Amino acid sequence: MHAFLEGFGSGFPAIISLALIAVTSGFLARRDIFSEGMINGIAKGSVACFLPCLIFDNITRGFDPASMPFWWVLPLSALVTFLIGGTLTAIVFLGDMRRKPDMIPLSFMHNAGYLSVAIGQDLFPEQAHAFGAYTFLYVLLYNPLLWTFGKYLISGGAERPFRMREIITPPLCANLLATVLVLLGWENSIPAPVTESISMLGNIAVPLSLVVLGGTLANTPFKFHHHGKDILRAVSIKLFLMPIIAIAILHLSGLAATEPMLCMFWVMQASFPQATNLILQIRTYGGNRERASAVMLAGYGGAVLTLPFWIGVWQALQS
Repeated sequence: MHAFLEGFGSGFPAIISLALIAVTSGFLARRDIFSEGMINGIAKGSVACFLPCLIFDNITRGFDPASMPFWWVLPLSALVTFLIGGTLTAIVFLGDMRRKPDMIPLSFMHNAGYLSVAIGQDLFPEQAHAFGAYTFLYVLLYNPLLWTFGKYLISGGAERPFRMREIITPPLCANLLATVLVLLGWENSIPAPVTESISMLGNIAVPLSLVVLGGTLANTPFKFHHHGKDILRAVSIKLFLMPIIAIAILHLSGLAATEPMLCMFWVMQASFPQATNLILQIRTYGGNRERASAVMLAGYGGAVLTLPFWIGVWQALQS
């Protein structure tokens, strides 16, 4: 029980601090201090500039292939998570996927980046940089999946012809460019003023995405009775089925004996709520904002308790 409470106590404050930013933004939006046009502008600016800078900065600073020979396992695990989540969603939403393509990413595509870094710093304060490197390597593949398949489906792509140019987004371009530079060993050839500017722009991407999330939720009428079944199915997949599967696989593998931090990283990734970038994508490219907002509110509201719960369960199993 002590191990469970310790794990729960380490995860709870981290997610609360992030939730407070979204709640503050929602309050300001409800008071008309943040206008609808302002939230739209922040969303478009985040997709076009701040998120690409964050991705580029994280990869060029945190990815070192020489010091981490098993680095390829982390992006590969993102693909495995994507395939497991996609399979679960296809089963649970069987018959509805054509009419509701947005429910596919809303059910299993999660907040893989800044939640991981924030909570990892609390759980592993002396290994925070290593934990951050895990995160950046994981999102090497997860971000392209989110900004290709995720963006295409969240904006209603299944209801219209597929166009290759629609998946070519600034975040995807930044991800690919940074990865190529690191693999070629050219990341240090970028002038310092340029890298510092990119880093400063990237640092504001996380709070701005929470501002957009809070402002969007505050300005959206929540008709939970219209989407109750979808919300229940999406939350069940994201907050319960995915972490249960991850914990079962990792516990049976025995990997925690040699790689405890890596296993905790994977448990957290499976337990995180929906990606806030999905809201940015809807604000920028279109989609069912009412349904997405209802699912996101339920997901983040539930994750305040389920995320630290699963961290506690994992720590209890290893004690």
